[in-house]
Amino acid sequence: MKIRIGLVTIAAIVLECHFGFTQSTPTHTVFIEGSTRGPSYSLNYDRIFYSGTKVSYAYRIGLHWLNDEIALPIGVSLITGKGTHHGEISLTATPLVDRAKYLFRSGNYSDKKIYLTPGLGYRFQKPTGGFFAKAVAGPTLF
Repeated sequence: MKIRIGLVTIAAIVLECHFGFTQSTPTHTVFIEGSTRGPSYSLNYDRIFYSGTKVSYAYRIGLHWLNDEIALPIGVSLITGKGTHHGEISLTATPLVDRAKYLFRSGNYSDKKIYLTPGLGYRFQKPTGGFFAKAVAGPTLF
């Protein structure tokens, strides 16, 4: 009985600390991105690391793995506004390895590419969290 009361007390303290230290504005997003050039899709993590009154800054890192192709998109974004609708300017570098199974073998027959993608677009993200969507267009440079 004493052990049960102790565990309930510890759980209550942990829960209280958890709710006491949560951020008021959600800054983390996980999303799937589709592309027409380079990797066809990627699973990404996006975090707003600075939130100002007129602009905010975010970084993202992702992973694409399809058959024998691996890519790791890494980017930064400038986001305008504080409401639900935002303009976004981004720059993403995507290292890609095709025929990845040969990457660490002698002879190394894998193809390695880096796509550089500047973008301009729209971002829908409520300040309270929830659904997130964005559309960004821009050229893909090697």
